[in-house]
Amino acid sequence: MFLGMVGYSQKIVSVSNPLEEYFQKNYDSTIFLYRTNMVEPFIYIISKKGNKLYNYRYIYTTYEDVGLSDNKYVVGPLDKELKEVFTNRLEIFKKTKPSINQYFTYYNTDSISNLKIRKESYYGKEDEVNEIYSPLWIILQSFDLWSLKDESNEELNKYNNSNVIDSKDVFVLITKGQVKKLEYRKLDRPSNEKKELRKKVSEIIDKICMSLTRVS
Repeated sequence: MFLGMVGYSQKIVSVSNPLEEYFQKNYDSTIFLYRTNMVEPFIYIISKKGNKLYNYRYIYTTYEDVGLSDNKYVVGPLDKELKEVFTNRLEIFKKTKPSINQYFTYYNTDSISNLKIRKESYYGKEDEVNEIYSPLWIILQSFDLWSLKDESNEELNKYNNSNVIDSKDVFVLITKGQVKKLEYRKLDRPSNEKKELRKKVSEIIDKICMSLTRVS
């Protein structure tokens, strides 16, 4: 349900599914990132409770597991019966409201004060070097995500390409007393975005995706 606007750039809404409702009741603050793709919804969840930070994902499976072709958007193998099996599974997932169910997965837990040192190797360096990095939640705060404009306001929306407007990246920012929604037409890599706002949001998404899909 749409409830209002913050200034001219953010929508104040209510929780839209049982998963958002759960996090509003049980965590201090939560960032939901909804990514639109053929195997949707794909949701990254970054939450905070006290000094503890929790990262989750809500996904069905990978493209390969459902036989989805990146080129032709074909679900399942060529065999008709098997294709129907994969297609039906995917449709059930799409019609299921996000909640604490079999698609909800835990990723990791961190502390708000935990600065980490990790070994990284760089081209041209003989040895690995130490790199200090912060938990994802702290990194995201540096982007001032809670104050960003979205593209649903008239001034930004007039530049949108109507052919891709249905493909979106959506942030839902949840606290105990408020839910904000930020919508952007599908974002490209930061280097390919021309507008400063879209470049910044693309950088945020890059940080989230790299942190929550990292292979340990």
